[in-house]
Amino acid sequence: MTTAQELEVQAGLQWMPQQLEAMAATAEQAAPQRLCLYFRTGGGKTYTALACVAVAGWKEALVVAPPITHTAWHEAAARLGMAVET
Repeated sequence: MTTAQELEVQAGLQWMPQQLEAMAATAEQAAPQRLCLYFRTGGGKTYTALACVAVAGWKEALVVAPPITHTAWHEAAARLGMAVET
């Protein structure tokens, strides 16, 4: 499994406390993991969601989101060493 610290270094990010909390909660859950993110605008939901998928052991994800956000999802996934289908 990938750790938050490994993802932070790979993506060149510095995780905010709420992001670390979400990743820790994901890592502690048995499969299937479930998570609902309620962060303010700019709170890092895209990266947090993808990082939680990576912490759960996956390198690919299906993202259901408005088309205007698809480019951002693909760019974030690439920074984390992942692939997404939008």
